[in-house]
Amino acid sequence: MSKSLGIAPAFPTKEELLALYNHEKDARLARRYLAMYLLASGSKICEVARVIGRNPKTVSRWAKAFRKRGIAGLWWKKKPGRASRLTREQLKELEADLQRNPRDLGYEFSNWDGKRFMYHIEKKFGVKFKVRRVQVLMRTLGFTLQRPRRRSEKTNKPAEDAWTAKMEGKKNSSLDLTTSSCTWTRPASSGS
Repeated sequence: MSKSLGIAPAFPTKEELLALYNHEKDARLARRYLAMYLLASGSKICEVARVIGRNPKTVSRWAKAFRKRGIAGLWWKKKPGRASRLTREQLKELEADLQRNPRDLGYEFSNWDGKRFMYHIEKKFGVKFKVRRVQVLMRTLGFTLQRPRRRSEKTNKPAEDAWTAKMEGKKNSSLDLTTSSCTWTRPASSGS
């Protein structure tokens, strides 16, 4: 039977722990380095916990991980989170659907919003989302909500037109003051 080769964990000295603490930009990891430095200097776990503002059990857990795996024991593991309920291919299909007019897909409305797109996802893939999650998904796909601007009946049309022209000159953008419903659109990329 052959033994597996392993890499021995790196156990830094007190001075190296202090240097790691002083140069670490991540405050959470720096706190762990400081705790190990203080323990290596002879402080008790309760004293270290009080100094760094953590529970003694937390400091004890860090110390155990440090003794077991060295400096790597102080690094936290990335928590994976919930797996996506939509595949990459489904997300690409949804992105293409967002670029199309809903009427072309057989719906009785002209603009996408969170509720309507939520219904579309459920109908197409059988996956239910809440409206806010769908709005986040739409933003993740690169779309932003465009809301119409209402115009008061009491406005002075010539003065408003002059102000709009002045603002267009400053911002190099067009204002669409005539639409009556929200729609999600992808901002024009500056690289094209």
